[in-house]
Formats: sequence, C-alpha cells, structure tokens
Amino acid sequence: MACRGGSLTRSRSSLPGLTAIKSCNTSSVGLPAGSAAESGLAAVEVIDRPVEVEVIKTVHQVEYVDMPIRPRGAQWAATLTEFAGQLRTGRIYDRDLPALTGPLQEAMAAMEIRVRRGGAGGLPQRLPAPGRTG
Repeated sequence: MACRGGSLTRSRSSLPGLTAIKSCNTSSVGLPAGSAAESGLAAVEVIDRPVEVEVIKTVHQVEYVDMPIRPRGAQWAATLTEFAGQLRTGRIYDRDLPALTGPLQEAMAAMEIRVRRGGAGGLPQRLPAPGRTG
C-alpha cells in the first residue's frame, strides 16, 4: 500500500487469525482529514487474510503411577493380618478364592519347611492348624 503525503501505520495483533490493519495517517503532514477521501484514495486499507503462526513450546509432563509396595520381613505380618480380615469379612470375592488358594498353600508349605529346619527361632516345630492357637 502506498501512502502519499503521510505516514504508514501498521497495527499488529498478538492473537493469530486477527486482521492486520494498515492505515495512512495524513493529518501528521497538515492535510485535512477528508483530503484522502476527496482525492479518491482510501485512508485505511483493510487486508483480510489468514495468518499462520508457528509456536514451539516445550511441555513437561509429570505422571504419577501407583506402584505396589511389597512388604519385606516383619512387614508381612500386617499385610497377612489385613488379608485375613478381608477374607473374614467377605471383602474378597468368592470368585477370587481359587486364584488365591495355590499361592497360600505354597506360602504355608514354605513356612512349614522353615519351621522344621529350625530357621524360625522361638516357633514350635509344627505350625498350629488354621483357626487354632498354640
């Protein structure tokens, strides 16, 4: 756009897709405001076009994942007590019981072996039957 006898002003928007406006200011050189219209020139030219802006941003994403904490050593006592309580109160579904039977039998067999070898100081040579103390 040519600006005769004045200064060219560009207006920019920080938002993409908005129209850029160019205006010719002739009042700064002492011309009357209507002189541009009288001479057949447009005082303002509006250009309507899409504007594409490429922005590169670095995004840091933190994701929290629940990790099961496996008990060690004496921590098993609290875990097994909680497990027994859930079994007793029905908070473990009947449909899940067959999947638990094998691992529980393995754990009891391993405990029996340790007790018989004398690896568990202070425990009787035979574990009490379930439901009994002693």
